[in-house]
Amino acid sequence: MKQRNAWYGIDAPYVILGLLLGAATTTGIYVLSFYSPLVFKFFFTYSPLGLLFKMSVYAQYVIGMITSLTPAILMLISSIWGKKRQRDVLLNQYRWKGNETVLDVGCGRGLLLIGAAKRLTTGKAYGIDIWSGKDLSGNAKSATQRNCEIEAVTDKVTLLDADACNMPFEDEMFDVIMSSMVVHNIDKAGRKQALHEMIRVCKKGGVIFIQDFQCTDEYVQILREAGLKEISISGLYWNIFPPVKIVQAAK
Repeated sequence: MKQRNAWYGIDAPYVILGLLLGAATTTGIYVLSFYSPLVFKFFFTYSPLGLLFKMSVYAQYVIGMITSLTPAILMLISSIWGKKRQRDVLLNQYRWKGNETVLDVGCGRGLLLIGAAKRLTTGKAYGIDIWSGKDLSGNAKSATQRNCEIEAVTDKVTLLDADACNMPFEDEMFDVIMSSMVVHNIDKAGRKQALHEMIRVCKKGGVIFIQDFQCTDEYVQILREAGLKEISISGLYWNIFPPVKIVQAAK
């Protein structure tokens, strides 16, 4: 059956799975604590100590469920709906003419890349990734190509196997460079290298947008030290969980 709608995957699938398993384990411990016939039925059920113990177990259960199940649900909502809203927030930061050459660093299954491509007329959008499934379910070039076909932007998009720290592009090639929830996955030295690569391939007068939930102050410092101007960092956006900030800079 042909896929009708683009699917952009579940972010941090193993983190969500771990949280759900934690919630299931907490539930199992809670149930066993209250239904162990040899201990609790004959002693704790009918004593003040038993009541106190049950209240303690219940409190721990509630806390465990809040800390495990709530973030898992929020991350799923973020993956299915929230990140699409946040994509538009990021893309709306720029005044599009339609003739831009755009780069999405760590494009994944193409959410941001395709959104940018839809705003182009004569422009071109490039997406690079190492296609790791650790941070995005089903992350593969073929999945991104399929999404491009569904969204009818194949003629505007070029996908490349490439590392953010060593991009296969000439200097000053792109008008707009974007990256969302990617750079924090690299070690500190690599993050600096990745940002310097973005600066290298950005045209003079071009703009860089980096969206992330951590390391944003570090990005600002690196961009400032590299001599970029008009550097800004947004407040928190809660469309995605964990909430993100957008770092913006002009070359």
